[in-house]
Formats: sequence, C-alpha cells, structure tokens
Amino acid sequence: MAAGAKLSWWAVLQDTERTGRKQIIYVQATSRLQAGENNPGTTVLGGPYKTEAAAAKAHPQGSSGSVKATAGQKNPPTLSDKPVNPLAGIDEIGAVIDAAYKTLTDGKMWRSLGWLVLGLILMVMGLRMWIGKTALPSLPSVVPVPV
Repeated sequence: MAAGAKLSWWAVLQDTERTGRKQIIYVQATSRLQAGENNPGTTVLGGPYKTEAAAAKAHPQGSSGSVKATAGQKNPPTLSDKPVNPLAGIDEIGAVIDAAYKTLTDGKMWRSLGWLVLGLILMVMGLRMWIGKTALPSLPSVVPVPV
C-alpha cells in the first residue's frame, strides 16, 4: 500500500464456509478492488464511508447473519446477479481424479489387498481340507496351458 493512502470503510457481503450463509463485514481499504470486489464469494455492497458506523448504518447486518434491506435501498446482489463461470467446478473434479490416482497407485493398499486375497485362499483351502472333497467342487488336477 502506498504511503499516505487514505483508508475508507466498505461494506462487503461475504460467504461463510462454515455455515453456508452470507454475512456483511466492514473493511478498511483504499479502493473497491482492495475491499474485495475481485475475490470470489464476495460482493462490495457500498463505500467508501468515513466511519465503520456509517457503513453499518447504510448496510445493517441481521441478527442471524442474513442481510436486511433498509428503506429506500434495494436488496443486495445475489448469486444470480453475478455472471456464472462454466468452469467453476473444475478444481473439485481435478481433486477427485487426483485422489483416485493417488489411491490406485498406493503400494500399501495393494499389499493390504494381497494379504486379504491370501487369507481368503487359505480359508477356502482350510475348509476344503476340513469338510472334505465331496462337499466342495474339486479343483482341476491339470491346468490347461495355452500354447
């Protein structure tokens, strides 16, 4: 920030990740862009104001974190007022593909699955020996090998 730049108060509508609601916060910034206009999930409602109280009076916050409209003022912009980015979810898709790739290439997972398969084979062999050959289908004595 440049020396001597004058800070003003701005009312910003911001998404809260924990609750999924929107809330109004009051920030000090030198310009609308610095106040958060270019951040995803935020909308600058108004400003500049000289004091935080003036920003709060112009854009009051509801008790539940929702936005109240004051008399003579239109409602704050909603998500439908912003242009929709068709590639907004590509990061989540990439994260899912990355997680699947890391899981499939993890040697510890394949070692664990190998132990499980070996355990199942040993259990079937043990049941065959315990119950007898008449109860379970017999294994072929000669395995055909393709030539």
